[in-house]
Amino acid sequence: MSQYRFKLIDSTYTAEDAREVMLSLVNDKIKFLNHKVFSLKESGNVDTTHQEKRIRLLKNEFIKLHESLEGALEEGAEVAIDCEVKFRVLKPVKT
Repeated sequence: MSQYRFKLIDSTYTAEDAREVMLSLVNDKIKFLNHKVFSLKESGNVDTTHQEKRIRLLKNEFIKLHESLEGALEEGAEVAIDCEVKFRVLKPVKT
């Protein structure tokens, strides 16, 4: 098993730019999961419960994030974003 990590975002933005960056990231993940659910359902009798639950959670986070960043925008604040991506390569599951 190998591990990898990198900084995706490490900067300070205007509230407007921070809103655009963060909402785009979350929205892209929601789009990816929606496409995955659609593809899985098209391929047959596949359980998509996990993906659908994750979509609902991300949509709720999107709303909270939007509200928070709107508040920062109204205040004329800057937003510091620190986003690290970490992943592990796992051994294949034997069936």
